Amino acid sequence: MITLPLQRIELLKGNTYRVVLENTGLEYQAGQYLEIFLPNTEPRPFSIANKPDHQIELHIRCLPDSPYSIYLIETLKKQGELHIQGPFGHCIYHHYPEYPAILIAGGTGFAPMKAIIEQALSDGLRNPMHLYWRARTETDLYLNELPTEWTAQYPDFHYTPLFGKKPQLHTAVLTDYPNLSGHHVYASGPFDMVHNVFNALKNHGLDTELMYSDAL
Repeated sequence: MITLPLQRIELLKGNTYRVVLENTGLEYQAGQYLEIFLPNTEPRPFSIANKPDHQIELHIRCLPDSPYSIYLIETLKKQGELHIQGPFGHCIYHHYPEYPAILIAGGTGFAPMKAIIEQALSDGLRNPMHLYWRARTETDLYLNELPTEWTAQYPDFHYTPLFGKKPQLHTAVLTDYPNLSGHHVYASGPFDMVHNVFNALKNHGLDTELMYSDAL
């Protein structure tokens, strides 16, 4: 277990906080997660939302009916540090085979997708990437401006924001990519969402070896 000092905390849209910690020695790969240890609670996983760096970014949704997230934010503000363990996870950036990548995020599942995209952009974006980000409301797309900026800056990066219940995520993906052979597909978000998406996409040519998610 290591202790990471808090550098800053800011409230984004949709009741989501961006927490930035000083990285005092955690070595990780884009897409991985860490576990947070708070007094009197079981450790909980949180995805790292940036590529490997001297800082570690977390996205924490804090709702009135979520005592843990309220406790976490209050503890951070009071203590100015977090006790963590990690990294964990196998949903990391893959650039071989050199196939296009589809990234599917639900809610704060955007965090590891952000890290993977940052790594790909840093490496020169060898192949096209398409991010689908679904949230309950438009406001819950709490960093919508960031992938929008990426689309303007990188011709091979594409972004489809989705909010509400329709269309379903797999329907949106298959409308654009009816044949998923020769594609990497990443997914992060609620477990049932991830399983539903992959179950649908497997029927359209997606190689199970090219499916990446820590929810599987």
